[in-house]
Amino acid sequence: MTTASVLSRLGFLINHKKSQPVPTQVTHLVHLLQLCSLKIKAFRISTLLNAKADALSRTSHPLLKWELPQKTFHQLQLLRGPLEIDLMATSENSKLPLFIYTHPHPRAGTLVPIRPQQVPRPLVSEPVGPNEKWTSHLRELDRIPFLKEVFSAKWGATVASRLITAHRTSTARQAQSVWNTFKRWLPPTLTTISSQTLMEFLIHCEDVRRLDPRTILNYRSQLTLPMLHAFNINLSTDTFSLLARSQFLRNPPLKQKIPQWSIDRILDTFSSPDFEIELASPVNLFLKTLFLTALASGNRASELSASVRTGLSLTDTKAAIGNAHPLCPVTALRKYLAATQTLPHEDFVFIHPKSSKPLKAGCLSYWLAQAIKIGDPQAIPPAGHDIRKVGHSIAAFRNSTPCSILENGFWHNASVFVRKYLISCRPTTTSFVAGRSTTSS
Repeated sequence: MTTASVLSRLGFLINHKKSQPVPTQVTHLVHLLQLCSLKIKAFRISTLLNAKADALSRTSHPLLKWELPQKTFHQLQLLRGPLEIDLMATSENSKLPLFIYTHPHPRAGTLVPIRPQQVPRPLVSEPVGPNEKWTSHLRELDRIPFLKEVFSAKWGATVASRLITAHRTSTARQAQSVWNTFKRWLPPTLTTISSQTLMEFLIHCEDVRRLDPRTILNYRSQLTLPMLHAFNINLSTDTFSLLARSQFLRNPPLKQKIPQWSIDRILDTFSSPDFEIELASPVNLFLKTLFLTALASGNRASELSASVRTGLSLTDTKAAIGNAHPLCPVTALRKYLAATQTLPHEDFVFIHPKSSKPLKAGCLSYWLAQAIKIGDPQAIPPAGHDIRKVGHSIAAFRNSTPCSILENGFWHNASVFVRKYLISCRPTTTSFVAGRSTTSS
């Protein structure tokens, strides 16, 4: 058995008597390979090619009929591509997994002097290193289980269990999304992860995925912890900083996008008879309620989509402007909840106007944009997030305190609001709720 002879030359104690039945020999070798943490891959070379490949693993020249001239060697390459050694092939075990390895070894025997200069490296066994081990685990595990294994190997299971709960579920979910993207990108033949691997991935995010440089920085941030502790790769070095600067120079951040639609025209549309609370069609009631709720609360699409009916508090003093007012968000929301109560809403506030399924954030943002288009046909490509900008900007021009704006918008500081959200708003005589402020502009 060729496997036994190769392992013997590597220093392992092998019992490879020819008198043993093949299944017994195979079982013995499988157990040994598992104990030695050797990599396993299935491969098979059949008939005459198998006999010629067998000669590659011998330490000395066999009988003349087994010699492998260069001509035959080239034939093997032409027929099979990159040459791999079948270390375990007989007619009785041909359907079993076969063991091959991808690293050169000084005892590769007769393969060394006969191989051409450009021939792939000989394939001989080698124990799996730490980097290869974690690379294999990375492909198989989600981010949190992977970190738990890495931390457990360093500090034990008790410490690892605490460390992996350091972030909120929403943060972990975002990090998992980045993790999935990285795993899908990893070349299938890659066995070790290096700094170059990470830089190539970040360049892929820019060139192929067309991600914004700030988004790429977030991707890098989410990969920092597992890369540092599993592969000892520091993503905060000058090299990664230079790459980030290069990406910002190649694709500088766009200036703030100013919503190109009229709040007055939209409010006039939603005050018209077609959108009257008691008479509006289900779709019109949905669009009006969604727009007024988003404008009044200033919430993100993700926050609106996650809103549930159980425990929902409709506070008249903060959001209502009178039951008879056509633009009262509280009145519209109460009517909408009552009209959809018998539908399969799964306790979520906003459901699809046609399928009645709960709206996810992306779909809800689409319907916010549709509400803007219907309210103002002259709107130039609106985005659902525009309503959040307008709502909190109007609240600022209504002299709402900075603290209340930051609290209502869930911002940690004023810089994000001022740079990304604050826009100039024309005054209007119409009363409506915006950014949780109720006085008219």
